[in-house]
Amino acid sequence: MAGEVVTCKFCMSAGSVPKADLAAHVQSEHEGALFGCGFCEADDGKFETLRAAADHIRVEHKIKKEAIVNKALRVPYVEFLRSYTCAMCDAQFIGTTEEKLFQVYTIQ
Repeated sequence: MAGEVVTCKFCMSAGSVPKADLAAHVQSEHEGALFGCGFCEADDGKFETLRAAADHIRVEHKIKKEAIVNKALRVPYVEFLRSYTCAMCDAQFIGTTEEKLFQVYTIQ
């Protein structure tokens, strides 16, 4: 579907982003919430999950020793390490705090 719009899991305003622009949006707006590769420059090595970052290091940099993989991982700022799933609608939110979650999604 051309022009499909998706919801960014990091945005607390539940704003929608064109699907084609989602990766660039996450990289530019939520960089501090992403896992990173210590071998890559800037945005080339940023990932939404720890597993994706570790897999990237193993495959792209051909690192086999887990100790080296673990040292090469760059973790997000502490406040971004939680994820939430809504019990009512299964919406997922990552890289936010519980306080911000309740400020935006409060039943009125």
